[in-house]
Amino acid sequence: GTKITRLTDPSDGWGTTMRRHAYATHSPVNRDGSMVLIQGEGPWHVYDAKACKVIKEIPNAIGDIGSPRWDPKDPDLCYYADVRGTRLMKFSVKTGDVTVVHDFKKDFPEMKWLGYHSYDDPSFDGRYWGFGIMDCKFWDERGKALAVVVYDMKEDKIVGQHAADH
Repeated sequence: GTKITRLTDPSDGWGTTMRRHAYATHSPVNRDGSMVLIQGEGPWHVYDAKACKVIKEIPNAIGDIGSPRWDPKDPDLCYYADVRGTRLMKFSVKTGDVTVVHDFKKDFPEMKWLGYHSYDDPSFDGRYWGFGIMDCKFWDERGKALAVVVYDMKEDKIVGQHAADH
């Protein structure tokens, strides 16, 4: 038979709110299988895949919009869109350090927030990322987008963009 193990535990300090893997198109498991990303009501958490314990809370990665993605090479790092913000962030589970990879506000001064959802994914090698450059209230998914862009993380620049129709 198949063994099923519950990873989360209501007594772990995170409470009894819903916890899940956000979307079927990306893996919640890091490169070496040691950690898992879990979404709940509020910030994302990193769990130890073997001990089934919370390791860290990812600062300002909240809900569908903040949906983190593991680095394809380094099992310690993940990237996410800063909730209600304009920045792509890098998070180290080991150190807890959060650094800005790119602030899209410098490219689009009029933008309000960076659109990135749980169903979006970077390229397989983690180099290219697609984002919506939003000019509406946060969480208004049907609001105005200024543009859709492709960002090259290696070169730290936008390599493609298309103006939004609405």
